[in-house]
Amino acid sequence: MTREELCAAMPDQFRPTATWNAMKRGDLPSIRIGRRLFIPTAELRRLLGLDHARNDDGTEVAAPIPSFEAPSTVQS
Repeated sequence: MTREELCAAMPDQFRPTATWNAMKRGDLPSIRIGRRLFIPTAELRRLLGLDHARNDDGTEVAAPIPSFEAPSTVQS
C-alpha cells in the first residue's frame, strides 16, 4: 500500500505529512521498490491492532496503536 492509498483510505487516522515523517523515522515500516515506497499491509494491520501478536507463552496480545500526529514544532 502506498502512503497516498493509506491516507485516502483512513483520512482521520493518517495525514500525508505525518505519515511521511513516521515512515522516515521508522515508526511506520516501509519498503522501497524502485523509486516508490510501500507500507507492508501485514505490518500495518499489526500496528493498528487488527491482527494479534502472541507472547512467548502463546497467549494473544493486541499490538499497540501508534500515534501519527504531526509534531507541533517544525525541524529544519
